[in-house]
Amino acid sequence: MRFAALAAMMSALAACAGGNGVSSTCASSGDCASGLACVSRVCALPDCHSDVDCKEGWLCNASQCVKASGGGVGGSTGSTGSTGSTGSAGGPVLPGPGPGQIGYTGGTVDLIDFTITGDTRPSNCNDVSNYPVASITAVAKAMSAAKPQFALDLGDHQYTCQQNAQAARDQLDLYVTAISNFNGPFFMTMGNHECDNGLDCSNSPNDANYAAYAAALMRVSHQPVPYYALQIGTSQGRVTVVDFADNYFDQTAQQWLEQTLSDADANSVATILAKHHPVTGKRTGPQGPWNVASAHKFAMLVTAHDHRYSHDTSSYGGRTVVCGLGGANSNHVGFCRIQQTASGNFTFTQFDENSNPGDTWSVPARNP
Repeated sequence: MRFAALAAMMSALAACAGGNGVSSTCASSGDCASGLACVSRVCALPDCHSDVDCKEGWLCNASQCVKASGGGVGGSTGSTGSTGSTGSAGGPVLPGPGPGQIGYTGGTVDLIDFTITGDTRPSNCNDVSNYPVASITAVAKAMSAAKPQFALDLGDHQYTCQQNAQAARDQLDLYVTAISNFNGPFFMTMGNHECDNGLDCSNSPNDANYAAYAAALMRVSHQPVPYYALQIGTSQGRVTVVDFADNYFDQTAQQWLEQTLSDADANSVATILAKHHPVTGKRTGPQGPWNVASAHKFAMLVTAHDHRYSHDTSSYGGRTVVCGLGGANSNHVGFCRIQQTASGNFTFTQFDENSNPGDTWSVPARNP
């Protein structure tokens, strides 16, 4: 994931913006200073301008070098490999297409295939020394061994209280280092612990918890705000992955979510929603974001917050799932995987940290 290169990129960007007043956000590369490119709405040092700038086997996608997949849209080898792989303890991993052409705004693959986890924090407030480094490192390695196109977490990367900025930064640094064991794009979700006391940080951008998270989000996922979408072309049509924050939902975020989901309703064959809080049970969190999202079509909603795995088969057509296996609960550690099939369905599989599969189920691409 080349975090050293990303850190250098951010230093150069800060120096450039500080020196000439150029904004760090952009709609196109023309909004950026000389030498920078618009990458996921952020001015950044580009990896590449064309495929020749990338090493063999990599392609230039949205100014970022990404590994080429076995087959793109309509390709003959992009959907499955010839054999499965083996996890760190010998458990089976479902065969997959390997890393696809996915950048920080989306890309093109044959069939979408990605892994998820969530809830990575210590049990006690500001307890940096007991951060679950071993658990999330094992999870990142196991997800990488499965060779998905990208990974997505579902929030809560820290447990920080009383505006302890150092504890917040230290925990996010441990997280970022651990997930560097995943080989591919990694997307982060905002959890309730990313804002002190679980408040709405759209009103508190200087909150210590949020500031640490926002810096990591930019460094890892190239996203300037905690809500974004990936538009992914597949052989079945466009799939939209929408990541939004329960604890950062001002008017701008609300309008963005409504517009993004309306576009997906009209132009995508499937929409996958990701946020932190479940939408059933006793720990559902702020209702505003889900009030907007639930009015739209979706194939799956993936969440965390409960520090375990659970699949509610009785609500929303069995399309909502909790995958809080990132180490907050040492008895429930692992990851989940979403794979699009040639029939247009989506298969969901839960794994432990040794890549041993557990629960698995499938749903059609659209809710009724």
